[in-house]
Amino acid sequence: MRTAKDVIDENLDDVKARMDAVEAFYVAARLERRKVSSADIDALNSYVLRDDLRWSHPDKMTLIDYPFESDTQRKRRDNKKAPYTVDVLEIGADGRSHRLPTRKRRSAYENWYVNHHAKARNKERRRRYNAFIKTQPVVSYSLKTGE
Repeated sequence: MRTAKDVIDENLDDVKARMDAVEAFYVAARLERRKVSSADIDALNSYVLRDDLRWSHPDKMTLIDYPFESDTQRKRRDNKKAPYTVDVLEIGADGRSHRLPTRKRRSAYENWYVNHHAKARNKERRRRYNAFIKTQPVVSYSLKTGE
C-alpha cells in the first residue's frame, strides 16, 4: 500500500511520468477502497505542477497561456498591484459619486436655528389645536314631521 509521500519521494523529472505515477496511485487507492485525504490530493497536485509552481519569472502570467501561481507568487503579485483608492471604487463611469450617504453633523448655529423655527411652528400649531378642541357651543335642531 503506497502513500502519497511515497509517490512524491520518487521525485520524477518528466511531467508525463509524474502524472502517470499520480494516476496509478489514485487507481490503486480506488481499488483498495481507500479514501485519499484532501491534504494528499493537494500535495499530489502540487507535485504534478511542480515545474510551473517553481518558475518565478516576473512575466510568467503574460508569457504562458494558462499559468499557475504558488501562494507566494500570488502574494508577491498582489503586493505589486496598485491599491484601489476609495475614489476609484466609489466614482462611477457616469462621473457621479456612489458612496454610501453619510449624514452631515450640524453646527451649533444650525441646531439653534432649526430648534428656534420648530418652536415657533409648534406654538402656532398648539394655538390652532387648542382652538379646535375647545368646548364648542351646542347647537340643537328640532325636526318636526308631517307639516
